[in-house]
Amino acid sequence: MKHLERAIKFFGKFYILAVPLLVLNALPALIQGGAAINILSNFTRFFNSYDVLRGFEDPGAFFSLIPTVLAYFVGAGILSIILQLVAEPATYGMVNNALQVGRSDLNDFVPALKQNFVKYILYWVGTLVVGAIFGIAVVIVFVILILISMAVRWLGVLLMVIAALAFIVAGIVLYTLISLWFSAMVVDNMDVIGGFKRSVEVVKSSFWTVLGIKILLGIVGSVASAIVGAIIGWIPVIGSIITSVVPTVISFVTIVFFLDFYREKTGKEASA
Repeated sequence: MKHLERAIKFFGKFYILAVPLLVLNALPALIQGGAAINILSNFTRFFNSYDVLRGFEDPGAFFSLIPTVLAYFVGAGILSIILQLVAEPATYGMVNNALQVGRSDLNDFVPALKQNFVKYILYWVGTLVVGAIFGIAVVIVFVILILISMAVRWLGVLLMVIAALAFIVAGIVLYTLISLWFSAMVVDNMDVIGGFKRSVEVVKSSFWTVLGIKILLGIVGSVASAIVGAIIGWIPVIGSIITSVVPTVISFVTIVFFLDFYREKTGKEASA
């Protein structure tokens, strides 16, 4: 827990470094919130046009709303990816700089982004490849099990249940082992393969610590987001911005934890 305590204290001291992550979380939410208001207004006008005798004034208007809805949410999704590719590598760099020399601010944003942008792209592609390989393995196994179930129903069903549980466990183990992947690339300036191997090497000796902290932060973030969302999430515009604070804090503390944990396990003392 000492690493989590240090990460929280770090946030209290360097909270300004979380601004890029706040933009990452708030801007898409703000767009989706504005879109929701617009869509709700259009739906309301559509249903208000209903007449008992004549029906809807323009039934085709309902289907004309679908492209608008898709455009809003696809646009927000693309914006989220672009912001992620900018905010996360810069945040990792600024946090690592603060841990290394004991000081950092938003003036370090651009240098940190330049230093880590390409690394993050490679890491991002690497995570997609790992996810694709894992997904293909799942599909192949379940296709085989479906064929078995067609021949021996009870055996196939039993094997599918066992396989589902096994893949859930395997997924948790895999993504815990690569938790420090990008941290290794940032701290030790490693390539994508070297960072992957170093993450597995470091995490496997402290697996339950890393998994436990990730689960704890996930639970705290989910509960806090639900509470804040229920209280003020319904407020147009302002609600979207305020509810984005919770995932921002959780993401920032997680990044600090990963970097601080990696630095300690690899013999690099933190100054912050």
